[in-house]
Amino acid sequence: MIRYNAFLVPELFAAGESTVVYATTEPAEALQLGGFTAVMDAGELLQYGPTAEVFHRPASLRVARAFSDPPMNLLIAQGQGDRIQLRPGLELALPGQGGVTVGVRAGALRVSAQPGDIAIQGEVELAEISGSDTFVHARTELGSLVAQLTGVHNFELGVPLTLYLNAAHVHVFDAAGLLTRAATFASPGELVVGAALLFLPPHTLTAQATGTVAGRIIDLSKAAAGVIGMQGQGVANVRVDVIGR
Repeated sequence: MIRYNAFLVPELFAAGESTVVYATTEPAEALQLGGFTAVMDAGELLQYGPTAEVFHRPASLRVARAFSDPPMNLLIAQGQGDRIQLRPGLELALPGQGGVTVGVRAGALRVSAQPGDIAIQGEVELAEISGSDTFVHARTELGSLVAQLTGVHNFELGVPLTLYLNAAHVHVFDAAGLLTRAATFASPGELVVGAALLFLPPHTLTAQATGTVAGRIIDLSKAAAGVIGMQGQGVANVRVDVIGR
């Protein structure tokens, strides 16, 4: 049986002059490899482009469902001009008309409020720890939602839970399932640390590739390509280039 380190694959690709097509059903693998991604479903090409662009701007609900791990939370909503109503009394300050679907990635949901957030009330159904993240499954006033929290958190089953969401961090799809608005983040940037895509809270990222993130100094000469766990919510795709070892 052949074993490989997923973080080394991009380096192997970069070292050759051949075009390599790598097929996977795992979004995380596509993000680690970077380059260009084609999303296919039932033999149909749904979207093709730079991996980060496809991830951040899924052209349709079909792409969003296929290229998101954990699955994107999808909320049926109603556009009312300059507002999108998730339910009576709970609105996002975003333009929309008629029936729309609001897409919320698990990393966009938080358990601590920030300016401009809306509050979603619910209770904990399940909390599971995976690596350095905690995935919280909640039964809420908007239906079942999954939140991806950085770090290890303990939640008792059945306890009340408030999830917070900022309108800037959602995708909006029209009645035909086509993207009309992509999520945006406050401070996108790049951090050169290896040969993969890292997930970092965007508001902690400096604009310069100095290795300083939220006051923590990353030793670029020793940093391994992978996921750097940081406190804070929201997920940004950060393109990482090979800089050697």
